[in-house]
Amino acid sequence: MEGGSWALGRTESQKFQSLFVGKMMGVMGYDVVNVGPNDLLYGVETLRETAKDAGFDLVSTNIVKKSTGKLLFEPFVIKELGGVKVAFLGIVSERSRITTTTDEDDDFEIVNAQEALKEYIPKARKKRAELVVVFTHV
Repeated sequence: MEGGSWALGRTESQKFQSLFVGKMMGVMGYDVVNVGPNDLLYGVETLRETAKDAGFDLVSTNIVKKSTGKLLFEPFVIKELGGVKVAFLGIVSERSRITTTTDEDDDFEIVNAQEALKEYIPKARKKRAELVVVFTHV
């Protein structure tokens, strides 16, 4: 599990290092990663491809695409661990700034974390989550 913001910077070498870190999170067996503000640096599709290739799920309970008003990623995932259904949610501080090296920069918004959690924790519980874990990047 990871709280987010593992992307390093704008240069090609930093991008290579960041993508390597993503790959290694998969090798180490990470199941779920919260999307931090830096993780969108190389664009949504690059982040999704990195997670898919590494075999982990991305969650973000309060990052939305402005143009659609919809969450960019699943607000939570539920994993069964040791016979217990655990819901994993992820939030970032509303004061965080998301920047990218793509033209998506202005299409992200971070909504109120507390309101997002009020909405999605009950939804996770309805899906029979026995335990709720919230990754925070605040």
